[in-house]
Amino acid sequence: MSTGNSPIVSCILPFFNAEKHLSYTLLSIEEIHYSNIELILINDGPTDQSLDIVKKFLNNSILKENHKIINNSGNHGISYSKNIGLNNCTGEYFFFAGADDIQNCERISKPLDYLQKNPSIDIVYFDCTICSSDQSFKQQRKFPRGMNQENSILYQLKRNHFWSGLFLAKNTVNEKFDEKISSAVDY
Repeated sequence: MSTGNSPIVSCILPFFNAEKHLSYTLLSIEEIHYSNIELILINDGPTDQSLDIVKKFLNNSILKENHKIINNSGNHGISYSKNIGLNNCTGEYFFFAGADDIQNCERISKPLDYLQKNPSIDIVYFDCTICSSDQSFKQQRKFPRGMNQENSILYQLKRNHFWSGLFLAKNTVNEKFDEKISSAVDY
């Protein structure tokens, strides 16, 4: 599961018709300041050039050594694809990346450091910056006033951070997505 003190972290990236942003997403994953990443790409039957973009990117990427491309038999949806990713990840830790999300370079190092220093903790959530693709809109999300250790679960539910792209978790967290739900699967 790990090499020395550097455990494998699995990045689960489902994609469907994501050609507009996918290369930026992949580049941001490559630029994460952590070297032991397993990239699991779930091809959910796109009708655009998404799969070609992935293959071209991997030809010249440092991620080409530790990746899997899983081809769904058609478009089965985000819940199905995330479940496939969970079933195929081998990392000691994992996270989801949206095909249109840009990852922060400290995406793994900071939460992983916290998880390793606190072995009783299984999952770490963090904030994000929300912006439009042309950068005309940019907003830093911050943790709400009044959130504390006792009520953080309620706040996270309100903000849709459970099972979204805003966490790093131990691979012992054994949850699955309801495949009958086609949107708002994070809830």
